[in-house]
Amino acid sequence: MRPDRLRNRYSFERLEDRLAMSAEPVYDFYAAIAAPDVVQYSEDQLAALAAAVHDRTGVTSARNSYGFTGAGQTVAVIDTGIAWDHYALGHGYGENYRVVGGWDFAENDANPYDDGPAGFHGTHVAGIIGNTDARRGGVATGVDFVGLRVFNDQGQGKFEWVEQALRWVHENRNNFENPITTVNLSLGAQWNAATLPNWATLEDELKLLYDDGIFVSVAAGNDFAKYNAPGLAYPAASPYVVPVGSITDAGVFSNFSQRVPGMLTAPGHLITSTLPDWFMGGNGNPNDFGAASGTSMAAPYVAGAAVLVREAMEFVGYVGITQDTIYQHLRNTADVFYDTATQANYFSINVGRAIDALMPLDDFGNTFATAQQVTLSNDTTLTGRIGTRSDVDVFRFTAQVSGTITLDASVTGFASDIKLIGGTLQTINGQLSFRVTAGQEYGLQIGAKSGIGTYEVGINFAADAVATPAKTQWGQISLAQFDNQQIAGEAWYQITATRDGLLTLETLRSAAGNVRVELLNANEQTLVTMTTSGGVGRFDAQVSAGATYFVRVVGQASDVDFRLANLISQTGNTVNVFGTAGDDTFTFTTGTQHHLTINGVAYRFATSQVANIHFDGAGGNDNATLVGTTRSETATFTPQLTTLAGQTFRATVSGTEQIVVHGGGGQDQLSITGTSGNDLLTLAKGEATLVGGGLQWRGLNFASVVAYGGGGFDTARLMGTAGNDHFVASPTSATLSGLGYSHTVNHFAQVAAESRGGNDVAYLYDS
Repeated sequence: MRPDRLRNRYSFERLEDRLAMSAEPVYDFYAAIAAPDVVQYSEDQLAALAAAVHDRTGVTSARNSYGFTGAGQTVAVIDTGIAWDHYALGHGYGENYRVVGGWDFAENDANPYDDGPAGFHGTHVAGIIGNTDARRGGVATGVDFVGLRVFNDQGQGKFEWVEQALRWVHENRNNFENPITTVNLSLGAQWNAATLPNWATLEDELKLLYDDGIFVSVAAGNDFAKYNAPGLAYPAASPYVVPVGSITDAGVFSNFSQRVPGMLTAPGHLITSTLPDWFMGGNGNPNDFGAASGTSMAAPYVAGAAVLVREAMEFVGYVGITQDTIYQHLRNTADVFYDTATQANYFSINVGRAIDALMPLDDFGNTFATAQQVTLSNDTTLTGRIGTRSDVDVFRFTAQVSGTITLDASVTGFASDIKLIGGTLQTINGQLSFRVTAGQEYGLQIGAKSGIGTYEVGINFAADAVATPAKTQWGQISLAQFDNQQIAGEAWYQITATRDGLLTLETLRSAAGNVRVELLNANEQTLVTMTTSGGVGRFDAQVSAGATYFVRVVGQASDVDFRLANLISQTGNTVNVFGTAGDDTFTFTTGTQHHLTINGVAYRFATSQVANIHFDGAGGNDNATLVGTTRSETATFTPQLTTLAGQTFRATVSGTEQIVVHGGGGQDQLSITGTSGNDLLTLAKGEATLVGGGLQWRGLNFASVVAYGGGGFDTARLMGTAGNDHFVASPTSATLSGLGYSHTVNHFAQVAAESRGGNDVAYLYDS
């Protein structure tokens, strides 16, 4: 039955003809094309066949998720030509069409139309790569084509013509609007090896394309039943190409497909694609489709996949993409199946997985609840990527003041779809804009109407002309607390920094609502922003001594308590803590971090960044507590300075009247030097106390204590334990020791030792 009698009610199904060639320069590629075996299919059946193939390979999921089409690339089809008038292949030929150029090497002219009586093959191959039919479309529906005809009307071809076509691709690869990135060769001479035949003539040209970074997909050959052993036809056996075998819809080799381990495979059984109008009878409407089988159908499927993978790689920033880059990625993401005939594993491309593996994770949340928190101002630019067709990025912000925001949006690769959550988006003079109200929260959602790509959205903000509220003077800040502040929309406070260092602002309570608190410089530029949660919040900012700052509070709250501290400065790895003129309380503990508190305001510093901590009590009656670790440390008390030092830190205290140092554990040592007045020292196991000169020192959990009288009439009281103690005294020195402790005093005017049980021994030496 001739196909012209069936028109579009069927397609043909046949195995592509084998090329009978040993070393002859001319071969008969389509000897049986005049009478193909015909199986009837309806248009719906053809569409179902095409959809099923794309579903199995993941092309459908990749297309739905990312919308890649291969746009921006050209594929060279070296075959019987392309019926470029087919509506799904662009309906024309030349610069303004999809078949942008080519050459007929058989007839030596510039019209590579697939019109030979033994034709159809090149048109079918091109359609598998990228025809645009809505139901029976190819793999990469956005590519351009170059048709290079290397078979004459009788289906005869020459390697000479193929060689010329390959060199033509190399010389013209950048001569079109979109570069040639891929070549398909669904042709071959009989051969069955992984090595080259001695008559191979295409290697120089294939190496040129390999070096150009062009992906060359070649049919593996259809003679496995003849050879029944691993091997490839030629040029599939070339080391410069990617050989492609055919698999069935069951995911195993087609019985005809030649094969070698390491090759790629793709669907090659009943593949629906475009046909020339004449093949279906020539009714003048070039819209015909049919299904064919062979490795000639698998190779263009991989060619189309390579185009999509290259597009995805370029999207995520790959440079220097080569055939090997694409091949390795397709192989690494492929499905693996076992072939019992050759007892080896093979790789079946999975386009969906290949592209999923390249694409980045979502960079921003896609709901208002998971939105990225930002502060919108005139220097804000939102940048990101719409990575899938369903992706949206949501940015969440609270308006600082009332006004109008205009968006300057620039996108690459997609048509933007920008929406506003919590307000009304308008287009004014071609630009998107919206009104905001101070203290109100909004969400800006950026998505795509079509495509994927990157965006950059600039923010232009015009504040409403309103009078700035009067500024309450809080004065120079060292440590201050301001309670019962009422916030009705907006309040401003002016402060002056006392020193270079950290300014800490805390909200200790915020009755009847949360507020947003900002620190601004003298030019009213925002430096820090925080919003209270449950009425409580805090920020720390670097400030300069003597500089003026403003605290701006926005919201509604009937009673807010603020505490401000400017008591911490850091130089290198040293942190200085400053007391006030009043009574101050300072604590220091260390471990994985240094923990400091000054008058109830807490700070943490990384031990890798801070080694030295110093507290100066300044005026008032001050209190300091230092706590060591479980390691062995040393402490020193002098009237001028108290020190606790370990392997990674040194904490010091000056200008402080009451000091307590905890050894923390380990073999800690304490050294005490008295004042110039009359001091009283009391030593007991685990505790040492010195009182004198208006100072009171206390050391806890030190294994060894050595004390020196500082002058005056000093008294030392040494308290024994319930165990066996040993006391030795001379006119200038006395030592009391026992299990786990040793106390020594030097140059004390009066020393008293008290036994508390046990079998104690005392030695007294005169002068």
